[in-house]
Amino acid sequence: MQKTDLEQALDESTPTERLQELVQEVYQIKYLGNNADAICKAVAHNPNASKELLKKLFRPYPVRVLNNPALDLLILENPNFINELFESVGTNLYYDDDNEDLFALDEWAASHQLKLVRIAVTKLWGVNEPILEKLAKDSEIEVRLALVNSIHTPGTILKQLLHDQAESVCLAAQQNIVKKFHLADWNNF
Repeated sequence: MQKTDLEQALDESTPTERLQELVQEVYQIKYLGNNADAICKAVAHNPNASKELLKKLFRPYPVRVLNNPALDLLILENPNFINELFESVGTNLYYDDDNEDLFALDEWAASHQLKLVRIAVTKLWGVNEPILEKLAKDSEIEVRLALVNSIHTPGTILKQLLHDQAESVCLAAQQNIVKKFHLADWNNF
């Protein structure tokens, strides 16, 4: 018995090429109604979906893509992949495709187990200050350094990082305060 298109989209053994075809068929309006949406959601969560396909599906189905079982492997293979996803959308708030609540991408990413994902948050524009404060206390020095070196980090967070436990973070904070705020003496900040 032949599987339906939705069953193929859900099946983790469906080849990447077939998943691509399914999404193309949906976008070519061969499908109408809820079945089209269900197929795209299933493909966005399918571990065989290609990186290009996940980027295409990220804007309409961010939660599905971010919960894709292969995401961590894709990020380890290409550390810039998470940045590419974020850059493809240009905002930090999305509607969760499952329950229609607002989904905060920056909040999700700031708590991710991979430091590469947390570093990517430091490059986003418009991240809420409580999330930046959380990143300023991150256990990984690379995350705190990325935050210090981000053009989006406000002075309040830089000032916090002046007292970081790592000397390299403190020095970078001093340098960036002087650069960012054109101060002759960072102690007057």
